[in-house]
Amino acid sequence: MSTLSKVIKGVCPVCGQAPIFEKSAFLSIKPPKMKTECPSCGYLFEKEAGFFWGAMFVSYAFTVIEIIATILLSRIFLDGALDNRIIIIVVAVIILLATFNYKLSRIVWIYFFAPKNKAY
Repeated sequence: MSTLSKVIKGVCPVCGQAPIFEKSAFLSIKPPKMKTECPSCGYLFEKEAGFFWGAMFVSYAFTVIEIIATILLSRIFLDGALDNRIIIIVVAVIILLATFNYKLSRIVWIYFFAPKNKAY
């Protein structure tokens, strides 16, 4: 299984079997619950206290990309106007994708520091 497909599925970077997060709705209000270790191979997802501070920067990058895409798409459908309607749409997109960004940024951060071989 390729790394990209494992990231999309949100499974352990070492064994590729168990999901990193508990089951949660895509558009949930509360943040999804993350497992502390892989139940299949025992790989620890959080290496130390504060490990996921870096995931905030990944989430920020995803949010900026989403904002730019939303503005460009909104300008196409709203006749090129840059007004309050676009701001409302951008805020709605940010709120709707917050849980998605939270999960994806943590998964990407885990994969960034995952061992490249099976032995860890």
